[in-house]
Amino acid sequence: MRSLNRRQLPKYDSDLALREGLNARIPEAIKTAVNRYSAIVETVAGSVLDNPLDVEEVVQDTFMKMIGNITSYDAERGRLSTWVCRIAYTTAISFGRRKPKIVSSRLDDMPIDMTSTDYTETDSRIEMLKDALEGLDPSDRALLQMVYDASMPLSEVAEILDTNAQALASRLYRLRRKLGKAITEMSNHQRI
Repeated sequence: MRSLNRRQLPKYDSDLALREGLNARIPEAIKTAVNRYSAIVETVAGSVLDNPLDVEEVVQDTFMKMIGNITSYDAERGRLSTWVCRIAYTTAISFGRRKPKIVSSRLDDMPIDMTSTDYTETDSRIEMLKDALEGLDPSDRALLQMVYDASMPLSEVAEILDTNAQALASRLYRLRRKLGKAITEMSNHQRI
């Protein structure tokens, strides 16, 4: 027999159930959304922004926008995660435009001993890749990180970037060629 005083907490297994909970500002729904989407939102924001403090601010802004605009989410147009990633991407791009540009590599966390003079060929190629990535537009770096670092499906990334998957596949192909060419040029220049 079920106790009448015991309140059943709703489950937020579906996007629509979570949407309704967020719309009603139910704390458990908000907690579920943050737990479910914070990693991917951080990945998307981090693919555009280099500073971890900026990423943290964009993550917070994204969830505030998500909750404030939850009624505009349309389940027929896509998954809630895709909608949230789109908010994160546009928020990060807007945030990046407001901040002064500081050139930095997203691969700074790679374990490379910069004081060693005994570089292997792999270390050298990693350094060249870092340099080549620095030369890319932030939106191109974001695309590469969403596809390769976050392993997001191309169709989902296309929806986040408001383009079609075929155009995105072509863009990725051109970016890989551009990176390969830049690394080859750096390698040839290094040999001289």
